[in-house]
Amino acid sequence: RASLEEKMTISEKKLQGEIDKRKAEWDQNVQYAQNNKLTPDEEAAIQQRLEELSSEIEAIRQKEGEALRKKEEELQNELQKKVREFLDRYAKEKGIDYVINYQQGLNILLFTNSAYDVTNEVVKRLNVEYGHEKTSKSK
Repeated sequence: RASLEEKMTISEKKLQGEIDKRKAEWDQNVQYAQNNKLTPDEEAAIQQRLEELSSEIEAIRQKEGEALRKKEEELQNELQKKVREFLDRYAKEKGIDYVINYQQGLNILLFTNSAYDVTNEVVKRLNVEYGHEKTSKSK
């Protein structure tokens, strides 16, 4: 976990450095434009560069946001893995077949004994039923 956080911190600093470079260039262009009488071509070139810098800054911010979302997802997956591993050991130790997470209006099974998993049988029977229904409707 520390390794992931360290990588994210380094990445965030690098991205912030890229933003800072572009902001500095932006400020230099604005200051130059304000302090000098520009030809229409110079004015157009500066305006175009400011638009490019603005787009680059926005792209960097989006990249930063995506990196943060990815970090959160990785940390969440790591946490879920640890919880599942613990629940597996705990349930075996206590002879528990199901661990149910309760939330208002929502019950989610967090652990089940695979001996009680009927998913494959249910899917097969649903496919058989759906197949018959689909065949009779198409006739």
